[in-house]
Amino acid sequence: MAESLGLKGVWIAEKFGLKDLPSLAGAIAATTSRVMIGAGVTHLGFRHPLAIASMGQTLQALSGGRFRIGFGRGAPPKWQAAGITQPTITAFADMAAVLKQLWSGARVCYDGPAGRFPSLRIDVIADLPQPPILMAAIGPKTLEMAARHFDGVILHPFLTPAAVASCVSAVRAARAEAGLPQENFKVIAAVIVGLPAERSRQVRLAQARAARYLGAPSLARALARVNGWDLARLTGLAGTGGREQDGGSAITAPTLPADLVEASSVLGDPAEAVSGLAAYSEAGADELILHGGTIHELQRMAAALTGTADGR
Repeated sequence: MAESLGLKGVWIAEKFGLKDLPSLAGAIAATTSRVMIGAGVTHLGFRHPLAIASMGQTLQALSGGRFRIGFGRGAPPKWQAAGITQPTITAFADMAAVLKQLWSGARVCYDGPAGRFPSLRIDVIADLPQPPILMAAIGPKTLEMAARHFDGVILHPFLTPAAVASCVSAVRAARAEAGLPQENFKVIAAVIVGLPAERSRQVRLAQARAARYLGAPSLARALARVNGWDLARLTGLAGTGGREQDGGSAITAPTLPADLVEASSVLGDPAEAVSGLAAYSEAGADELILHGGTIHELQRMAAALTGTADGR
């Protein structure tokens, strides 16, 4: 449906259980011919770098060069629960270099923040461009690291257009300072969009989704900082939880205040959505991820964005 509606790509937010990244990406590659397939996002530490490199190259070959892999830092409790040390910013920078070297056919001998790998090599290299590697970012240090070592950034949901513009400016400045080209580096903004429903319900759905992020105090602080919000307005929201679907019965009490939801999401009817998303493009985002619903729920918005007939 995404391909037939004219959308550029589909993104997989990996979660253990029924959202295994390589399985889903392989299935999508087999049933599409044009859309980009993105990992938005997966994590280091749960897979060995050889497994990541093999996965990336295989999916790039299966899709005919349509795969992009995004990495995220994740919240500390996730790593603690899994018994894995949370990667540092330096570890992400080093792993980006390791993957690129492996995809070039080089033998990698590495001992540093990302781990100890005495001798890594991929024996067969695909005759395709390396899959672009992206970094999910929100804070200034991660943005700067991604600008210098990755092929693009994925900006966190619930950023206002002004916050996106600030992030774009920081990334572009870091690229310029490092003497790196701008044209192939992509700034991708994940934007929460409203589902087909009345406005008040769209707000409540977005609030419930925000609860997932606000459960991590460090992320709540980061969102407040980059958006210029008063952190006191987010106090007490962490850990409230929230589910945003299931016929309305699963909507919990509001988390993110409604005015902040409105300022950092794109809600309303399809025409309003087109206008709202344009603000994020005008802020400097090269691409937008429509985050918050299935393709069935986003069908009317996709039709409005691509200029196709509603429902076809």
